[in-house]
Amino acid sequence: MAGPHPLVSQARHALARSFSSLPVGSTVLLAVSGGADSMSLAASAVFSARDRAIQVHSLTVDHSIRPESGEEARRVAENLRKLGCRAHTEKISLPSRADSAAGPEGEARNYRYLALARWARKLGTPRSPATVFLGHNANDQAETVLLGLGRGSGARSIAGMRERGPLPVCEDVPMCRPLLGFSAADLRTVCECLRLEFFDDPTNELESEWKTAAGKPLRRASVRHRVIPLLEEILDAGVVAALGRTAKMLRDDDDALSLIAAEAYAEVTLPAADAQVLDCAKLAKYPRAVRTRVIRSAILACGGRGGELVYWHLSELDRLVTDHVNKRGIDLPGVKARRENNLLELRRNSGETDGTERHR
Repeated sequence: MAGPHPLVSQARHALARSFSSLPVGSTVLLAVSGGADSMSLAASAVFSARDRAIQVHSLTVDHSIRPESGEEARRVAENLRKLGCRAHTEKISLPSRADSAAGPEGEARNYRYLALARWARKLGTPRSPATVFLGHNANDQAETVLLGLGRGSGARSIAGMRERGPLPVCEDVPMCRPLLGFSAADLRTVCECLRLEFFDDPTNELESEWKTAAGKPLRRASVRHRVIPLLEEILDAGVVAALGRTAKMLRDDDDALSLIAAEAYAEVTLPAADAQVLDCAKLAKYPRAVRTRVIRSAILACGGRGGELVYWHLSELDRLVTDHVNKRGIDLPGVKARRENNLLELRRNSGETDGTERHR
């Protein structure tokens, strides 16, 4: 008798490798939207969980943005239970588009992560939440790299998504993306071979009614359906894999720089109550890539809003460190910074309400 399709076996092995780092009998939570990626994740997880007695739960979030989304969530949960997964669903209501600072994509994603975090803590413990498994694939990674490149966000953003780490917006919840090495087409093949029902989300299409504030198609949809096909036409096939390799090399570089920055942070930080104080003379001796990482760590340590930091913020703070000019300051998202006596003090800006930045 012929064995399973090679891609089916490879997906199962990817999950088995991820489970091997978890204690026997652990509980995991799969994020399953019902698309080919997450259904492949679920089928592979249930199959591979047996050897280590892993308890497999899933969460399907109904964002209530389409009339049919509730019925789809019900059918997804039903199919998951047939696979042997302990399936859960949760319906959430997103704020109106006018109130959404992150845009429709970002807002839906953040609410979904918050729901996953609640369930992970419930299935595990508040101190040791269940690991959340996400079905992101190589195409998702390529899109993330290109979006980061377009924003001019630096190496950390272009490095894309990590296979392991904390769940986005929920630092206490562990997360794993075991399918980053598989293309979207690979995972559709897995579903077809296993005869798994899956749904294509119309909000991912260019023609979706969901638009940017400027009325254009969502950025990720544009990258998926316009930019990557054009790159493949110009540069030949293999662009998705090449972007994934680029991301991996940048993550390796970022890991090395972050380790150096952690050592520098410990060296240049002075003890202070309710503030972060950096010795400018000591910090200025390090390369810029290290300095900006130290500054970012100090901002986060005193309550700054890291998600709102942009290139301009870090550049201006770096100038405060290196210009040798005292009695200057800058207001950042959630933090006030000022240089006095060759020391850079960062203190939480409790009076800030509108997120604006002022340079003086």
